Amino acid sequence: MLDITTCRSQRSRLTRVRRSRREHAILLALLAWPLALAAEDTALPSPGGPFEYAVRLHSDQAFEDARGRFERLAGLGFAEAQRNLAVMLVKGEGGDRDLTSAYAWLAVAAQQNDPQAKVLQPKALALLGSESERAEAQERADQWRQRYTLDAVMRELEPDYSTKSERAVSRESLDGIRKVIRVPPAYPPDLARRSIEGSALLQFVLPNHGHPRDLRLISSAHGDFTAASAAVLPNWRFTLEDDARDRLYSQRFIYTMPGSNRFEQAAKEQVELLQSKAQSGDVGAMYQLGWVLDALPVDENTLTKAQSLRWLHASALAGLRDAAFDMNTRLRDGVGCVRDKTKATRWEDVAAGLKQPDALRALADTRLQAGDQREALYYIKGAAASSGRPTDTARLAWVLATVELGHERQGPRALDLIDSIESTYLDRAAWHEIRAAALAETGQWDAAVDEQRDAIKALRRYQVPLAPAKARLDEYREQRPLRLPLDSTPF
Repeated sequence: MLDITTCRSQRSRLTRVRRSRREHAILLALLAWPLALAAEDTALPSPGGPFEYAVRLHSDQAFEDARGRFERLAGLGFAEAQRNLAVMLVKGEGGDRDLTSAYAWLAVAAQQNDPQAKVLQPKALALLGSESERAEAQERADQWRQRYTLDAVMRELEPDYSTKSERAVSRESLDGIRKVIRVPPAYPPDLARRSIEGSALLQFVLPNHGHPRDLRLISSAHGDFTAASAAVLPNWRFTLEDDARDRLYSQRFIYTMPGSNRFEQAAKEQVELLQSKAQSGDVGAMYQLGWVLDALPVDENTLTKAQSLRWLHASALAGLRDAAFDMNTRLRDGVGCVRDKTKATRWEDVAAGLKQPDALRALADTRLQAGDQREALYYIKGAAASSGRPTDTARLAWVLATVELGHERQGPRALDLIDSIESTYLDRAAWHEIRAAALAETGQWDAAVDEQRDAIKALRRYQVPLAPAKARLDEYREQRPLRLPLDSTPF
C-alpha cells in the first residue's frame, strides 16, 4: 500500500513538473514576442500617431508611460494597442502582471482580425492555472468584445441628433463670425464664356489678424473655380470671439450665371446621386453627402444638418478617418446635434488613433501646451507623412527650417518639401515665406531676400499686416536664419 501511494505521489509530482514546464515554455514564447511588430520586422515605426509614439516609448523602456498609452488606445478600440497591452500585462512591464486581462484584450484584438492576437490568444489562456481563472478570463473577454471593438466604441459615440441649431443660412455665412468684410470672387472668364457653373469649397485657419490663411481645397467643380476662390479669400476679414480663434473654417464659393437656376438643379441632382450611392454602401459618397447636405440652406421643414451628421457617422463607422475628425468638430459646435464636448474629445482621440492629420496637429498643440516639444514634433511629422496634403507638408517644411531645436532643423529637406507643393499649396504668401526660411537655413541669403520680398508683395495685395514679414526680411538681409518656437507659423 505504501509503495502504491508513493508511486502515485511521484506521478502527481511529475505531472506538476510537466505542466510547469509547459506553462514556462508558453510564457517564454509570449515574453519573446516582439511588441507591435512581426518577428521578421524589428524596425521602429516611422513618425505617425499616438500608437507609434507609444511603441517608441516602450523601445526607450519607458514602460509605465507606454502601458498607460496602450491602455487608452485599447479602450478606444484599437486592436494593435490591445495586443501590445496584453503582452505588457503578461510580462508585467509598467505595472503588475494580469493574465486574465491579457487574455481578454487578446480576445478583443483577435475578434478585430489582428493576426498576432489570434496566435497569442490560446497561449495566454494556457497560462491561466485553474478552471476558475479561465472561466473569469472568458467572461471578461465576452464583456469586452461587446464594448471595446473600434466599431462598438464609435457606435457608442453616436451623437444625440437635434435640429435646434438649424436655421436659414446664406451662401456666405459662417458660424462664430461677428463681423465680416467680403470681396466677391471674379467669375473665371473662360468658364463664363462657356456658361459653365459650379462651386469650390475651401478650408482655412484664422490667425489673430482675421484674414484666412493656410487655404486647403476640399472640393471643386473646376480648377479655375479653385484659383478664383483662393485668389479672393485671403482678402476677406473676420472678427471673431476670442474662443473662436485658430479654428478650422470652411467656405463654399458658388459660381452661377445671371438668371440661371442650373446650379440649384445640379445640386439637387448631385444630392440624389450621392444618396443613391451612399445607400448602396459607397463610403466616399456617404462622406461627400455629409458635406453637401451641411452646405445647403435649411428651413424649419428640413433636417439637413442632422442628416449630414448621420452620413458622417456612417462613413466614420466604415473607417473613414476624416469623418471621425469631423464628428469631433460637429459635436463640439452642436451642428445637427446636442453639443457634447466629452464625446467630441473622444472622437478626436479616435481620429488621432487613425492618424487623421488634423487630429494629429491638434494633438501636437496639446503636447506643446504641456511642454513636450519632442512628442509635438513627432505628431507634426506624422501629420505630413500620413496626409500628403499641401498644408501639412508646408507646416513641416516651416518647422524644419525654423525650429529652435538645432538637431531637428533640416534646411535642405525643408526646401525640397516646399518646392514639392509649389503648384498645389493655395496660400501663395505662405509658400514664399516658408521657402525664404528654408533658403536662409541653407545659407542662400540673396535668394531668401528675393523670396521674402515676393511674400510681402502677396501680403500687401491681401492687406494683411506686414510687420512680421518685414522683420523676417531684415533677418535675411543680416544673414541670420530664423529661430522660432515649434508652435510658430508663417501666418
